[in-house]
Amino acid sequence: MKTLVTGGSGFVGSNLDGDIKLSSSDVDLRKFEDTLKCFNKHKPDEIINCAAKFGNYINMQKEMSNYFSDNMRINLNVYEAARISGVKNMISTSTITAFPSQSHKEIVKFTENDLYNGKPDNSCYTSAYAKRMVDVLSRSYNEQYGLNYICAFMTNTYGPNFKLDNGVVPFLIHKCFQAKKYKKDLIIEGDGSPIRDFIFVKDVNKILKWLIKNYTCDGPVIISTGIGVKIKDLVNIIVEKFNFKGRVLWNHSSNLGQKVKLCDNSHLLSLNSDFKFTDLEQGISETIDWF
Repeated sequence: MKTLVTGGSGFVGSNLDGDIKLSSSDVDLRKFEDTLKCFNKHKPDEIINCAAKFGNYINMQKEMSNYFSDNMRINLNVYEAARISGVKNMISTSTITAFPSQSHKEIVKFTENDLYNGKPDNSCYTSAYAKRMVDVLSRSYNEQYGLNYICAFMTNTYGPNFKLDNGVVPFLIHKCFQAKKYKKDLIIEGDGSPIRDFIFVKDVNKILKWLIKNYTCDGPVIISTGIGVKIKDLVNIIVEKFNFKGRVLWNHSSNLGQKVKLCDNSHLLSLNSDFKFTDLEQGISETIDWF
C-alpha cells in the first residue's frame, strides 16, 4: 500500500508516515494539470492531503482573499486528480476554524453536526469557508463516485518541525526563547483568557493512519483532545519548561479573535475508544526539546 502525503514538507505533513511526501517544490497543486501529472507518476493507493496555505491569525487578516483562493484551488485540484488517477481512499485535513463562532460567555463544544449551524468567526472567515468546503468535496465525491474520501477537522496542532506561522504554540515558544535569550520581558498580546484545544502532532499521525484504514462513514470527523486550555495556562507551561525567570506582561488592549474555540471528540472516541492522547505538558516539553 503506497501512501502519498501532500503538504509533505509542512508542519503536519512532515510529521506523518508516508511513502511519498510532496512539497510545493515538487508540484504546484494550484495547477490542475501539474497535479494530475504528479499523481499519475507516483500512482498512490491512498492520499493524506495536508496541502494548504496556512498561517496564524495575523497573517489571515492580511491576506484574506489569498487564503481563500489558494486553498480552494489546491483542494479542488487534489480531489479531481485523485479521482482520475484511481485513488479510492483519501483523508484531507481541515481545521476547526471552519466551525461557527462560539460564545465567550460559556464554553460550548461543537460536534460534527454543528459545522453548518452558523457562520465562522469574522476574524478569519475567508480561510474558514475554504476549510469548510473540504467537507463538501469529500461528501460529494463519496456520493457521486463511491469513493472513500474523508474530511478530518483538526484542532490546534503542535509539535516538532514547526514554523513560526504554524499557530499559537510555535509563536509563544519562540517569543519565550527570545525573551530569555536577550533577558527581556515576555510581552504577550491579549489577556490570556481565550480557550483552545491543543493536540500533539504525533497523536495526529496515529489517528490519521487509523482513520484512513478504518473509517468508512460519509461524514467528517473531528480530531481533538476535547480539553479546553486557557492561553494563560499554556504560557505558564511554556515559561516553566524554558525556566524563564523574567516578567510575563499581557497587553490587555489587543483582541485576538474569538474567545472560545472548542470541539467535541466523542465521535472519534466512539470509533477508537482506546486512543490515549499525549499530555499537554509532555508534548510541550518534547516540542521545546526539538526547538
